[in-house]
Amino acid sequence: MIAAVLHKKPTAAVLRRLSDAEVLRMVKAPLEFPGGVEFQSSRVQLQTCANVTYNEGKEQEPALRTFLPCARCRAVVYCGKDCQRKDWKAGHKEARPEPAPGEHR
Repeated sequence: MIAAVLHKKPTAAVLRRLSDAEVLRMVKAPLEFPGGVEFQSSRVQLQTCANVTYNEGKEQEPALRTFLPCARCRAVVYCGKDCQRKDWKAGHKEARPEPAPGEHR
């Protein structure tokens, strides 16, 4: 909500420095935006480990951003290095998606 209302990155440093006026804007935001504020749902959902052959796709991260993304494509996440190695050998190396525009391999 900080990013949508105040146009600032929601970091701990920014949260510590919010003024009273900015906090008030955050509280009033749901009333001022009749349709509400849309959030990017992919950022607030828990990720699932991409290595489906090893853990049958059931390994979900315990907290946000605890799983690490593939170092090459950054399109999938893994619960650990072992899972990433096994998935790489099982075919992710050949089937990996292209990186997003602006990202390097």
